[in-house]
Amino acid sequence: MPLRATLWLLLAVVAGSAIGFKLAMPGSDSASVTASAAPGAANPPLRFAPPTGRPVRAVGLDTGGATSAGLIPIASVSAQTITRAAASSATGSAEIAFSSPYVSDLRFLALPGAAASTTPPPPTATTTSPAPPTVPPPTIEDVHTVALTPFSATIAWRTSVPASSRVAYGVDAPVIWTDPGADSTAHEATVTGLTFSSSYTLAVTAENAGGQAPIAEFLLTTPALSGQVQMTTADGAILLDGQPSFPRMVWGQCPDAVAGNLAVGIDLFMGNNCGTGADLASWVSGRAFVLANAQSLAAARAGSVGVHLPDEWDTFLPNNLTLADALRMVPPTPDSGPRFLTLTNHFYSGAAPLPQGRGMYPALAASADVLGFDLYPLQNWCRYDSFGDVFDSQRQADVPVDRGAADGLPRCAA
Repeated sequence: MPLRATLWLLLAVVAGSAIGFKLAMPGSDSASVTASAAPGAANPPLRFAPPTGRPVRAVGLDTGGATSAGLIPIASVSAQTITRAAASSATGSAEIAFSSPYVSDLRFLALPGAAASTTPPPPTATTTSPAPPTVPPPTIEDVHTVALTPFSATIAWRTSVPASSRVAYGVDAPVIWTDPGADSTAHEATVTGLTFSSSYTLAVTAENAGGQAPIAEFLLTTPALSGQVQMTTADGAILLDGQPSFPRMVWGQCPDAVAGNLAVGIDLFMGNNCGTGADLASWVSGRAFVLANAQSLAAARAGSVGVHLPDEWDTFLPNNLTLADALRMVPPTPDSGPRFLTLTNHFYSGAAPLPQGRGMYPALAASADVLGFDLYPLQNWCRYDSFGDVFDSQRQADVPVDRGAADGLPRCAA
């Protein structure tokens, strides 16, 4: 190959690598994400100073995925079809085929705990034909969103005749449902516990004395984050902008692990082992949330939705610890969000206590808003038959962390 051609090829490789690196870094011109640290301000340059001394390579985030928020009908091969008037369609109604294997029989409309009888009725001397229904079965029409946020959606629809109606929804299949409404032709329901920039299968169902309506199935996509999100706790739940959430969390990740974490659904990062919470919050802005170190300065917590107390703090504390002691060591900071605390498993009666005892746990439970604990049946106990201890430790009534969750997935404390 001529030298000139070789040099041109090398130039193309170098230029392509430089462009690819730029596109992968935050702050580039392509697919940038919204900053959560300070609305309206540009992301500052990230400076990572890993305390371990190991090199940290910032890995670009995939900012693709669902971008068109809203409600669209699902069409698939099925023997059932429905006719639905789409509010956004200029042509009116359309024939849409669908399949809904989890809810097609509508048995979930029964009251919770009411088991359906499988025993056939006893034979009778005379049989009579059932009376024909006095009303026709409903059809479902004009399904549309009334309100749509990153964490919830309010759906409205109509039925052709008065009927009881509800919505079922889920990530892959509609397995959670709202309460059924009273017989009416106008219906509305709010689905909660959703995640931003995510898609859900949603099925609208209806039933009256005349029978069941064919199920109207949709794909619901939530919008992306558009500003600062407030995390709070109430009634045993973690709330994002007032809506219940169950975070999928990891502990102490460095920025070069973030892209892989996001790819498997992680949406809450507790701590940054290679920098500050503010660094990580800027890096994952618009894709996930961050809990910063409660002992760090305000600037190092910028953009985080909450804080975390020292990991497995009970290991280092005396048996006679009081709440005043705990709050003096790590004072609460106004407007810093909920305080998360991950304990060891030594509060649990099935585990050995710490050498100093278990007396510190009431104070620790009172010092945090969200409690979790580390219990590893396989990794630490080497017991494949001890997974029941995870359940027992959560339910144990004589310790103040009976609502904790294993392996660093906390739930709200009592």
